[in-house]
Amino acid sequence: MSLRYLLFSTWLLSGFSSQAQATLTKLSSVAVPSYGTELVVSGTTAYVLTASAGQHGLRVYDVSTPATPRLLSTLALPRALGTAALPPRHAVVNNGVLFVVSYPTNASIPATIVLWSIDVSNPASPSVRTTGGSTGGSETFVAASGNYLYVVPNNLSEVQVYNRTPYLFQNNPPLLTLERKVDLPYSLSGIIGVKTSGTAAYVQYANNAFVTLNLSDAAQPVSSPGTTPGTITAADGSLAAGLAQPVYAGSIPSNTLHFYSLSNPLQPTLIRSQAGNYGTRVAVSGQSVFTCGETSPFIAAVPSSSEPLRGYLLTANGASSVEAVATGTQGSNALVAANGMAYVLTDTELSIYAFPNTVTSTRGASTLAPLALYPNPASRTVRLAQAAPGSSVAIYDLTGRICLETRLPPSGTLDVSALSSGLYHVRTGAAVGKLTIQ
Repeated sequence: MSLRYLLFSTWLLSGFSSQAQATLTKLSSVAVPSYGTELVVSGTTAYVLTASAGQHGLRVYDVSTPATPRLLSTLALPRALGTAALPPRHAVVNNGVLFVVSYPTNASIPATIVLWSIDVSNPASPSVRTTGGSTGGSETFVAASGNYLYVVPNNLSEVQVYNRTPYLFQNNPPLLTLERKVDLPYSLSGIIGVKTSGTAAYVQYANNAFVTLNLSDAAQPVSSPGTTPGTITAADGSLAAGLAQPVYAGSIPSNTLHFYSLSNPLQPTLIRSQAGNYGTRVAVSGQSVFTCGETSPFIAAVPSSSEPLRGYLLTANGASSVEAVATGTQGSNALVAANGMAYVLTDTELSIYAFPNTVTSTRGASTLAPLALYPNPASRTVRLAQAAPGSSVAIYDLTGRICLETRLPPSGTLDVSALSSGLYHVRTGAAVGKLTIQ
């Protein structure tokens, strides 16, 4: 057994101090030739929405190798009938369809938005399925589950439920079907976001209160009877996070970062809170949480912040975390966490950051339960009997590098045929196990 492996094992068992701080590693960056307004990452594909001088579009990147993102395709976004060329604002991808809502138009009261659905089942050849308009506010948010899209204007206490299947009306272009509206509990403040995780969604109000939606029947979301104090603006698997609305003193936003357990998705449990200066954006992937400042190229009234990108890698129970900072970053137009990494979009650049290997390889494994894997050794597939379908699974090599991060399929079996022979660590939720690949 090598000295390197002995050192790795010692680090793995000892864990990191909650006060430890490291520097996030910038893996790559690619230039965006126009304003980058929104970013979605699904699996190994990144979708960048852009806007410039009345011509708005989509750029699709292969990020399977984070060090060398590769442009797969571009697509121009058409205008909706009777509307101006509105830039894209928020987006979500679900089951091979990318849903995008625009900034609002000021030419009508109430304001209207453009709603696009784009077929991205083949990322190298995306195509617009539907283009239509909808009633919106000064901000309109989107989430999706199953065959349904949820549109939430910031100034209405309702969720608009759209069926993703297009319908044709006479000779008009195909549109999404608005099936119903679901009332939300009243709040004195506007809505600032909506996020889904499994069979639940969280609608966040600006006055630090959120509503929980039961999505067991995706066609008919059921709202909680009232709001819950707290902030959830990002969620993934068993972890959620949120930033309380900042108080601006000069240009420095002072706020509080909340961490939640979603072991019971309909009743999120606050793990801990920490005060600081985080900006206004937060994203979650597995046990990783990232924050940074927010900028906006189109709405000048939105407060801007130059807070840098920060990452927090939590222990399984969330009791402590390693903090890492990316020097030189100054806010973003969009922040996404996926595959244990942070994807940052600015006006002109898409960048990818990760925790250094010394952090990922040593993060508090002594607090994790043993994970049964079989067959072990394995060559093509491995079964995780203890893990629930849909759970996040990460496989690390002995240096702590993430070699595979995915969701456990319904079969409970992972395809590991792409991994080279050697020893790996497999982590899901609060469990970790050693796996040998032959």
